[in-house]
Amino acid sequence: MSGATPNNTSTRIDQLAAPHFIGGFVGPEQDAGFGLSLSGGDVDGDGYSDILFGAPGLDAGNTNSGGAWLVYGRPEPYGIVTVGGSDLPGGTRFYTGVAGNLFGAAITCDDIDGDEYADIVMGSPGFDPPSVIGSGEGSAFVMYGIGQ
Repeated sequence: MSGATPNNTSTRIDQLAAPHFIGGFVGPEQDAGFGLSLSGGDVDGDGYSDILFGAPGLDAGNTNSGGAWLVYGRPEPYGIVTVGGSDLPGGTRFYTGVAGNLFGAAITCDDIDGDEYADIVMGSPGFDPPSVIGSGEGSAFVMYGIGQ
């Protein structure tokens, strides 16, 4: 681009003001990897996008068992929210509690059954199903979206 001046500015995301910055979510513990995977879609059919955050390094009962949080969309901003336990306002927590599962390492929200609600698929690459001989075969868990 002839004559163009590169934009060399930087902005701390936590110092933005509304309407550019409407909120943020802070992980529940050190090294949880909160936000390493994330996706969005309208899971509950209320017209607002919901956000799914993965934290594969979460120690929910055991080391690196992992976890995921579904935060339901709403018209007003959340502000800064520290997630933790099952008391996330406006959300749901998912976890396995088994060491090394890395639950939430890969997640997506998409309408896989054609009902116009976003469905959730959550990966757990270290999951070892009890019916399978071996260790850490991995699994993916599917939760269908539901209307209000």
